Amino acid sequence: MPIEKFKTYEAAAQALWCFDPDLEYYRKVAAHFRLADKLCSVYSKKGVYKYRSISDFMKKAGACSDSGFSATIGGHCDHI
Repeated sequence: MPIEKFKTYEAAAQALWCFDPDLEYYRKVAAHFRLADKLCSVYSKKGVYKYRSISDFMKKAGACSDSGFSATIGGHCDHI
C-alpha cells in the first residue's frame, strides 16, 4: 500500500472510502478477513447458555480468564 500525503483532513477521510469497488477490491477485502481470522481465531460455541446465577457465570468466566481469554458478557470463549 503506497504512502499518501494529504493537505486536509477531509481529503484523508475521503481516501478511506472506495466508491467504485471492482472484483480486485473484493478479493483484497476477502484476503484481509482471511488473514485476520488466522491471526485472531478464537473459537466460540454457538447458542444461548443458561446459568442459575451470576456467580455460576463468573465461575465459567474465571475458567476463560485462566486460559488467557478475557471473559465478559457477550465476549468470546469456548469454555462458557
